Formats: sequence, structure tokens, C-alpha cells
Amino acid sequence: GRLQPSDEALLERALELRGACAFNLGKTELARQDWARLLQLRPEYLFTVAKAPKVVRLFEDIRASLTGTLVLNVEPSDSVVRLDGRALPSVAGSLPVLRGIHMVKVSRQGYAPQERELTVEVGAAVEVSVKLVPNARTIYFFVQPDGTQLLVDGKAVGRADRTAASQDDWAKFARENGSDPNRVYVIPALYLPPGDHRVALVCPCHRKREFALTVTLDTVNNSPGFVKPIMLERRTVNMEIISHPTGSQVILDGRAAGTTPLRLSDFCIGAHELVIQKAGVGLYRSSLNVAETPLFQVEATLRPTLLWVGL
Repeated sequence: GRLQPSDEALLERALELRGACAFNLGKTELARQDWARLLQLRPEYLFTVAKAPKVVRLFEDIRASLTGTLVLNVEPSDSVVRLDGRALPSVAGSLPVLRGIHMVKVSRQGYAPQERELTVEVGAAVEVSVKLVPNARTIYFFVQPDGTQLLVDGKAVGRADRTAASQDDWAKFARENGSDPNRVYVIPALYLPPGDHRVALVCPCHRKREFALTVTLDTVNNSPGFVKPIMLERRTVNMEIISHPTGSQVILDGRAAGTTPLRLSDFCIGAHELVIQKAGVGLYRSSLNVAETPLFQVEATLRPTLLWVGL
């Protein structure tokens, strides 16, 4: 089995140094053994401990006796390439690879991975060209106001916290659709699979927007999709809170709001936490879902708690 990455790096460095010591002591065969073991661990290892031409030449001769060359051409260029399960340091260019049968796997989020089996012979070059095919697409949603949350198929995907002005292509799209890039916000939905999705946009004090979105793949350029700016409508109600007994303290969403009977205007629709309490009497606690209505009423009867009973 393989060592942990940090231990493997330490072993490789130790083999390099010990081989250099053996070479300087005239023990060329011992140096050859250490460096051969090093290159079997990491064929692309860069020799750094000595710069003398005869030392470097011996190291490269050992590498040439053990390896062939893998010539990689991968699209997209930022894909992850693994050779026999180990990530390669580069996804383009030439790499020395040990003689034998190997498995190359190329992957990137948003694309279908591909695997290739190849046989490498000493001194021979093997070319591998892989172009990944997209299996998902990134969609950018342009919304107002700031803080709007995006849900796709019931799962939270992101929140509006970056203006369209923060990126050139976003700003251009916003202007083309009649919006000020500084006042419209963008929520990326990364790597959505093709097909139909249910989308919801929610924000406190605003009416929820729901709609269906069909995602199609761009298999040529894999360009992202853009959804035209959506402006959520602000919605508030008049709220009346009555309690038994009256004169009780009202706490809404953790903040004192007054005493009962209490009437609030321009109160946001949506979810809220309500606590009504009065010393020596008890309290009332409820999770409210304030809907759009001409008047939203709450009538509460305070109940003793263990604390009040104790007092």
C-alpha cells in the first residue's frame, strides 16, 4: 500500500539525499538503487539535491530506463487527472510514466468523467486526448432585493449578496434587460443537471416567487445560463395583538415591540417568533406565519409556567 502523502514525500526526499551521499562516496550502485526506488514511487520527481552534470545525467539515465512518456491533452484544462488513482501535477504536456498498464481518469465537476486504459513501454510515448462532455450547467439568477434566497427542488442553493456590477458579463446582461447592475443581485446555481426543476425565491417581507425552470446543456461551449431579473414584491399587513390579561409585554423576533393591546402597521409577512409575557402571570409563545390579509390578528391567553408557579 501507499504511505500518507506527507510520509511519502519524506521517503522520496530521503531516497534522493541518500543516493546523492552514496554517489559522492563512489558507491554508484547504491545510488542507482535508491534513485530507482525513488522514481518507482514518483516517476516525474524533480532532482534537486545536486547540480553536477554527471549526477543529473545518472539520475535521468535511471529514469529513462524505467519509464515511457505520457503526452496529455485534456479539455477543460482545469480538469483533475488521476493516474492509477494518484492526481498528476499537470494536465497538459509530457510526463514520465513507469512501464506497464495504467488507468487514466479525467474528471471535473459539471462534466461526465472519462477513463482510459493505456500501456506504456520504456522509451515510447503514448498520447492521450480527452475532451469531457458537460452533464450539468450553471445558471445565474438576477434578483431584487438583496438577501433573497434561492431554492431549487426544495434545497437552498444560494443567497443574493453580490451585485451584477461585480462581474462584467453579469453587468452587461443586467443592462440589456433594463436593470441597474448596482441594484440587481446575482445568485449562482452551480452544476444543475438537465431537465425540469422547481425554483423558489424567498425573502422576508416579500411575496414568494415560484416557477418551473428547464435546464438544457450547452455541449459545445458549456456556457452558463442567465435568468432575467426578477423583482420580489414587498408585502406587509396590519397586525393586532390582544392578550388575556392585558398590559402584557410583546416580544417579536427577539425584540420588545410594546404592550397589549398592540397594533402594528406595515408588518412584514412571513415567519416570525412571538412571545407575550407578564410578571407574576405567565407567558404565551408561538411561531407565526403571517399571511397577506387586511388585518392579521393574534389573541393570546397567558399560561403559568413552572417559573411563575414557583414564584
